[in-house]
Amino acid sequence: MQKSGILLLLALFCSVTATTAQLPNRILIIENLIRQGDFNRALQAVEEEIAVSDPTPDLLFLKGICCSQIEQFRPQANDVFYQALSICREWRLKVSILYNIARMHRLSNEHANAVRIYNHLLEYTIPEKFREHLEEEKAACYRLLKHGCKTDHGKITGVDKTVQAGLRISA
Repeated sequence: MQKSGILLLLALFCSVTATTAQLPNRILIIENLIRQGDFNRALQAVEEEIAVSDPTPDLLFLKGICCSQIEQFRPQANDVFYQALSICREWRLKVSILYNIARMHRLSNEHANAVRIYNHLLEYTIPEKFREHLEEEKAACYRLLKHGCKTDHGKITGVDKTVQAGLRISA
C-alpha cells in the first residue's frame, strides 16, 4: 500500500485513541515507525509490548496494520484485526478496524466479504466524506463480483483521493 494510505490509516487510528499526551510512549514509537514505513520494527515493538501486557485493541490494530504491509504476515492481518474488534469498545476505533478488515478482504479477492463489511460499516454514524468513500469502495467490489475480476494487489482505489480530502474519523 502507498505511504499516503498508511497515513490515512494512522489518521483514522490517532483520531480514535486518546490524545497524544495520553498515549503511552511505546505506542507513539510504534506509530512513528509505521509512519516511516518501518513495518518490521514496528511489528517487533508491538509484539514486545503485547508480551509484557495484555493485548489492547489499539495495539492489535497497530499489529494488524504492520501485518497488512509485510508480505509474509499479510495472511494474518485480518485475524489480528478481528481479534482487536472482539475486544474493542470504542466506536471510532471499531470503524477503523472494520475498514481495514474490508480492505484486506478486497485485496484477497474476497469481494463478497468486503461488501458485507462495508455494509456493516455504513450502519455507523460516520462523516459524510468517509461514507462516500465507503460507498465507492463497496461499488467497486460489486463491479468486481459482477465481472469476476480480481483486485490489483497493492493498489486500493480511492485511498489517495481520501487522504487528499483530509479524511479523519472524529467526533
